[in-house]
Amino acid sequence: MRYRSIGKDPLKLSEIAFGTGDNAGTMVHGSSRDQIALVEFALENGINLFDTSAAYGKGAAEVNIGRVLADLGAKDAHVTTKAFIPPHDFARIGEKVTESLEDSLFRLRRDHVDILLLHNPIRHAINPENPLIRAITPAEVIHEALPALLKAKEAGKCRMLGLACDESEADQVIQVLDTGAFSMINLTYNLANPSAARPFAGVPAAIDFSGLFEAAERHDAWISVVRPLAGGALVGPVLEHGLEGIHDLSRGYFRMMPQVHEPMIRLARRYDFLNRLPEQPIAQAAYQYILQQPRVATVIGGFSEVAHMKDALAAVEAGPLSPSDNERIERTHEAGY
Repeated sequence: MRYRSIGKDPLKLSEIAFGTGDNAGTMVHGSSRDQIALVEFALENGINLFDTSAAYGKGAAEVNIGRVLADLGAKDAHVTTKAFIPPHDFARIGEKVTESLEDSLFRLRRDHVDILLLHNPIRHAINPENPLIRAITPAEVIHEALPALLKAKEAGKCRMLGLACDESEADQVIQVLDTGAFSMINLTYNLANPSAARPFAGVPAAIDFSGLFEAAERHDAWISVVRPLAGGALVGPVLEHGLEGIHDLSRGYFRMMPQVHEPMIRLARRYDFLNRLPEQPIAQAAYQYILQQPRVATVIGGFSEVAHMKDALAAVEAGPLSPSDNERIERTHEAGY
């Protein structure tokens, strides 16, 4: 494992992090035995960052990762979680941020987390396509959520603050980054959607993250990449079999929303030239592509089983992609969405 240091009081993070969301499913829907085996394998292979949220499995992911880390005696493991504001709590944003963190710490069996992120997408208005997760405006973040986040940091309940940018509008996120208060952003960046780091013609507005790498660089914020496999599209079984290739434990948006998974699978199939078995599965190549970016602190993988984690670990060992692979990827990106 390799590590990258972030922050003025450096936090040393493994290049691969362990995600606990519904899309991977193990820490929400898996058996206790499977959960322990997966986390133990991660720790044995140098993974030291575990990413969760109050919203994952309605708190189940925090309960399970907190229990397993405690049972394994992983006191030095770094944990990030996310404060989530349900639609009915927008009249009390600051209070809900504090309440969400306190509930998370209880579930995690910890007195602090290393990074506390705001989970709600940042947009200029409510996103009508997703009524369950209400968007928050930059003004609401700055004037209502941020004071509560800073108070939590001052109280030692988190070391750094961050933003989860899923479903966010890039220009709205940049307004919040301009406060200088945030050290980390969770950000979609992968072979199928590189828009955060390079022009990508024709990408739909809902998943266009243009300018966010540049903004992070400008504010010395770090990026933790989410959806490194495009929600599950950039894996061999899905490329070959479509949704039939998704792991049984996988839930979340990719399985439930065809308007998301169908374009992603179509895009992912453009990169099947990277799927050279057995030496280079496409999932491994997808992680290698992301880790070439120096502004990336870590890549948050969603692992349904040990074999999934092995692809990510192999990417760290393999290092950058070959020049010929990078050149072909660049040509494919130039063709646009």
